[in-house]
Amino acid sequence: MPDEAVIAYFDGDPAALEERYAEAVRRYVGAGLPAPQAAHVLRSTTGIAAVLLWSAEVGHDGFGQHVASLLAELDLPFPTVHHFDVARPTWSAMAGSDG
Repeated sequence: MPDEAVIAYFDGDPAALEERYAEAVRRYVGAGLPAPQAAHVLRSTTGIAAVLLWSAEVGHDGFGQHVASLLAELDLPFPTVHHFDVARPTWSAMAGSDG
C-alpha cells in the first residue's frame, strides 16, 4: 500500500485559521497519537491549506477524526479535503534519479 497525502483547505482569515489549526495539532500531539512523515501549512489570502504526508502503516484516519471532533470547539470551518496516493515521494524520484 502506498503512502498517503492529505490536503485540507480551510477558508477564512489565514492568520486566525493557522493558529486554530495549530491548536488542533498541539492537542493531537498531546494525546500521544502518531505523527505524519511531513506536514506543511500554506497560506493564501483566502485561507490555509494543510498538507500532510502519512506512511501507509500509520494512515491519516486518526488525525482526521481528531480534527473533525474539534472543528466547532476551535471555530474551524469544515475543510475541503483531498486524498492522494504518493507516487513519487522525493525530488529525485520525480527526476528519475532514484535507483
